[in-house]
Amino acid sequence: MVVATLGERYRGMIKTLLQFGKLIDYRTSGGSDNEWDIAFEGGRVIVKFESDDFDPFMNLYEIITFPQHRKKGYASKVMKIICDTADLWGVSMELDVNPHEMPYRLQEAGYGKTRMTPEMIEKMDIMNENQLKKFYSQFGFEQEFDGDLEYFVRYPMTL
Repeated sequence: MVVATLGERYRGMIKTLLQFGKLIDYRTSGGSDNEWDIAFEGGRVIVKFESDDFDPFMNLYEIITFPQHRKKGYASKVMKIICDTADLWGVSMELDVNPHEMPYRLQEAGYGKTRMTPEMIEKMDIMNENQLKKFYSQFGFEQEFDGDLEYFVRYPMTL
């Protein structure tokens, strides 16, 4: 694990991930808030990361495998790279398991800004909530609750 500030670790993690993927988009508030969209596996998998230098967790906001590339192990390979890199940089991560909202990817699939229904999830061959929970658990993410809010966290493993 690298000894550094949270912001340095977040940026170091992203820099390392860019050895495996290509930066598609970067957004910042000009302060401590940052968002990165990175394409992995030749653009087959897109991952959106969010961080705030004062938040102890980097948010794994979205991981999308495009339909023609699903169920071929690409997302699993990318998750392993992400988790190994988080371990290297000592980065804790969090995520929400919610297949029902895919804000800007829905438009690409022709669904506009519609909230996903179970039928749409099945038609689009997207993992449902239980499948996602099982998937993320394989990579060390654990379920947490804060009142009614459910989310998953992963703390860095020691190397």
